[in-house]
Amino acid sequence: RKADYVTLLQEDNGAVCGTGVFTLVESQAWLLALLEYTFVAPGLEGNPMLVRAGLRLMIDLFRARRGRRLFTAGAGYPVSVLLLGRYWPPLYMDGEPIDDPLIAEVLDVTRARLAGAAYDQERGCVVMPTIPPDPPVWWYARARRDPTFARYAALNPRWREGLELV
Repeated sequence: RKADYVTLLQEDNGAVCGTGVFTLVESQAWLLALLEYTFVAPGLEGNPMLVRAGLRLMIDLFRARRGRRLFTAGAGYPVSVLLLGRYWPPLYMDGEPIDDPLIAEVLDVTRARLAGAAYDQERGCVVMPTIPPDPPVWWYARARRDPTFARYAALNPRWREGLELV
């Protein structure tokens, strides 16, 4: 598939320390930047490079939205979901009550585009072919203070088994 936006984060020595691959999905009512792949090196979650990369993307998306509601969506393990929630609020998670039909539609499109047959309706998760690395102890200490992590863990307690949440 063709990506509409690719962000590449590099250290001063040129080493890649993060990337994000987005495709755009559009309707008359909304514009969705669908995060298809992301990687951020451990410890860079609060790095200003992430903020700058996100702002550059947002400027382009705000120009393209033409009066439509703008959403960013993806499927992920807690590290990615916490980042998404921090930089792109508000954060809606599959399995929580959604009263807005527009947001429910965007979640449906996200499930279909990202997961397809890999979406497990019963568990409400995407079954991935990979097992996520266990985050470091310091990450857990910080995440336990974040209400978004509590929401994620309640909806997807088996994420360490390779289940991502939309």
